[in-house]
Amino acid sequence: MPTLQTWIFVRHGESVANAQGVLCGLVNSPLSPLGVAQAQAAREQLPLDLDLCLCSDLRRAVQTAELLTGSLPIQQHPQLRERNMGQWAGKDKAALRASGAFARMRTWQGAPEGGESYQTLHQRLLPFLAQLPAHGPRVLLVAHGGVIRVLLAQVDRLLEQATGRQSVPNASPITRQIPADFWAQAAAQMES
Repeated sequence: MPTLQTWIFVRHGESVANAQGVLCGLVNSPLSPLGVAQAQAAREQLPLDLDLCLCSDLRRAVQTAELLTGSLPIQQHPQLRERNMGQWAGKDKAALRASGAFARMRTWQGAPEGGESYQTLHQRLLPFLAQLPAHGPRVLLVAHGGVIRVLLAQVDRLLEQATGRQSVPNASPITRQIPADFWAQAAAQMES
């Protein structure tokens, strides 16, 4: 039986861009005051004995990870950044929804002009996670809604069917038990 690890996925707390209703993507928006409070509250839901914290290097994710982890070192990685929203970065979400454009972004292959689809994000994330060195059994991953949607869809085996429809609330830990070699196996399957 394979060794299981506990992975805890946390989307950053509410960012200023979230509060303003704009698509953020790679824009480096900080946490809003509500986002800070959300991250502080989420800390109470995490185990004290985490072995590793992986984090996007975008400001809102780093701020959240710092509030969640206390003294545990945070490994920041650009590979864990949110989807590139291309020409939609900084655009009003309500206007994109009203125009019908936002629905395209929620599909597996749909992408904003100059941006990434969920499929492209998947192709960025799996090789990165597969090459991580061995680590302890409790991993905290702090990133973004798109990143966590793709990773949970991989773990739950719902990739193309449900990726864009999954709700990933701000600063709400989501836990999964996965085999230690899960990401390497998934990356190998993706390449075959």
